[in-house]
Amino acid sequence: MHRRTAAVLAFAIVIGNPFYSAQAKTPLSKYPPQVQKDTNVKTREFYPTIAEQPQEYKNTPLSLEAAISLALKQYPSMRLAAAKIAAAQGETGIARTSYMPRADFFWQNNWATANQQMGLFFPMPGLLPVAGGYTKQNWQTGFGHYGGLVASVTAYDFGYREAKLNAAKAGEKIAQANQQLTEFDVAAAAANAFLQAATAQSLVKTAEADFTRSRVLFTMVSTLTKSGLRPGADESRALADVAESETRLIRAKEQARLTLIQLAHTLGMAGQEVSINTGPFLTTSPATSPFPINYNNHPAVKAELATIDSLMLQKKATARSYLPKLNVMTGVMSRGSAWQDSTHYLGGLHGTYPNMMNFALAATLNWTPTDVFEAHAREKVQQANIDAEKAKYDELIDQFKTADAQAKALIESANAIAQHTPVQIAAAQMANKLVTQRYKAGLATLADVAEAQKLLTQAEVDDSLAKLGVWSAYLGGAESKGSLVPFMNLVRQYQSMNLTQPQMMGTPVNSGATGTTATYPSTLTPAQLNPGQPNAATLSPILANPTTEPMPVQMPLYGQNANQKSLGLPNIHQQPGAPLSPDQINQSPQVQQGIK
Repeated sequence: MHRRTAAVLAFAIVIGNPFYSAQAKTPLSKYPPQVQKDTNVKTREFYPTIAEQPQEYKNTPLSLEAAISLALKQYPSMRLAAAKIAAAQGETGIARTSYMPRADFFWQNNWATANQQMGLFFPMPGLLPVAGGYTKQNWQTGFGHYGGLVASVTAYDFGYREAKLNAAKAGEKIAQANQQLTEFDVAAAAANAFLQAATAQSLVKTAEADFTRSRVLFTMVSTLTKSGLRPGADESRALADVAESETRLIRAKEQARLTLIQLAHTLGMAGQEVSINTGPFLTTSPATSPFPINYNNHPAVKAELATIDSLMLQKKATARSYLPKLNVMTGVMSRGSAWQDSTHYLGGLHGTYPNMMNFALAATLNWTPTDVFEAHAREKVQQANIDAEKAKYDELIDQFKTADAQAKALIESANAIAQHTPVQIAAAQMANKLVTQRYKAGLATLADVAEAQKLLTQAEVDDSLAKLGVWSAYLGGAESKGSLVPFMNLVRQYQSMNLTQPQMMGTPVNSGATGTTATYPSTLTPAQLNPGQPNAATLSPILANPTTEPMPVQMPLYGQNANQKSLGLPNIHQQPGAPLSPDQINQSPQVQQGIK
């Protein structure tokens, strides 16, 4: 009998181990790497500080792909999603323990009286049962012992434990879907922040060009003013334009710095300085059809579907919660007492150790029929939650359909704008050049030159925003479809073209003679604009046929007039697209002689 007791006790120790089920069913190796560490490690090992962030990106301009990879590696919400998966896996392990037997070990030694009263009562907390004893009041006391081990297991429960386990597994799928959604959101946020930083840097370049032009104009006006060829008001106006352009440049640099700060935040490098490699975003813009779409592949939709499945499985478990449960029990018990019977008191140390053993095997059926009312009430609540999540699913589909339609419209309009801004730049450059020459010849006012420069600056801004607008539109389309893979493939495709600062569309080309036609070649061929799509009929006429002779833009080239010849100014076609320097102005014999 003692051997049986020892065997049952050993079995209870094994199955009663609180780590048994978790280790057997959900091994630690299945957890994400971030949560495989001991929970007792130092905080700094689990949550890297700013100083411990990867060093390979310091002082290195980040490409878009590197920025997204860095964000997925470091942003705190990624660790949060991984921890939630680990918690969901733990819940699944807990649900599996319901299949394990339950073992209860108990041991008691006491010093008490042994009086018994005949009668029946319902068990209540605080009532102490007495086995045998005196039927009349007796204050004699002695030792008593009671110990044993009882093991039980649920043999059949009409699928309740299985339903609970399936619901726990559904919770794990929710955590995994939410992790995918978090990855997508982090990557999309990093991509948007990167494009915003690229936009800000392009505006800085435009502001720098505007500032340079205003300084060159001021130098020219100052030289003419000192030579008596222009009034002093022109010099003051030119100086004011320089100050205004410098203010715009400062603001542009401020905005660029703020966008880089925000980018560092989205990369999980808050407070650190980052720089970017703009790649093809400032030099070209893609022209391809919108990406294909499958709404059910969107991470947000997957997470919503996982939530609906989880609620339906929870409802199924609730429907089985009130059904009977068949349990099998077994146990061994030991008793010891200071009394042999009601007339023989043994005394001494009798009762401090067991002197009687018992063994039992039983089957029990537990059922509370009234639980059906609570179960049905819970089912109604869960069905309402399911209907709410289904409505949310329909709302998500409508949102993504709307976002997809908006993305297509933005892509179409952005491409159209990007195809026309080069003509705008070409015209603005020519206008600025000609108005400047007319001002030198005394045929235009400084206000005309300032207006031409503003038009040129605005054209450069529009062109930069147009190129980045196309990329942003394609990124928005990819976000509405729930995958950045097509967008990143497009970026890699244009990076592989090795476009290193190509000549911008609209840059005047020297014709070589006065009064001839100036031409403006396209930047990309149709094969580059539409890889794998030889039909370029949908392109703008400016870009549709660049393999033939460049499309001419007829513009009269002013400057060969009597006033210009009398002033001795150089021919404007000697250096197309570049304003005259003060040294070129000073080459005029009349300026050197101080002739007004």
